[in-house]
Amino acid sequence: MSRIIVIEPHPDDAFLSLGWHLLKEWEERERVIVTVYADARREKEAEAYARAVGAASIVLGLAESNMASGGPIKPVEALRDVLAALVEEGDTVIFPLGLQHPDHLRVAATRLPGALRYLDTPYQTKKKLIPEMNRRTQG
Repeated sequence: MSRIIVIEPHPDDAFLSLGWHLLKEWEERERVIVTVYADARREKEAEAYARAVGAASIVLGLAESNMASGGPIKPVEALRDVLAALVEEGDTVIFPLGLQHPDHLRVAATRLPGALRYLDTPYQTKKKLIPEMNRRTQG
């Protein structure tokens, strides 16, 4: 059976952005949530969110970056390594669109060719982000 593999920068990003889809829309598929940035305390949080939607949890435990959002965006090499070993033919991989926050931008820059994207700004009003969303998705 093919899997849904959702990449999230921090614990709860996938749950708050895609929770219903993970819980209901994709309930017939195996689900995996890969959390990139999480310290030991937040690792338990990531595992709890994944468990709540019936997903397996993989936590990379990388430290959040301190870069300013205006700096050059480099892909997260550790994430690429994990995905190279994890992703199989037929899997659907979903990356964050990567708006505003440096950590989200770095994870989005790591996106595999052919991977889908999700809107990863669960705490903000989406309306103010429409110009940036259009630029990223149409460019």
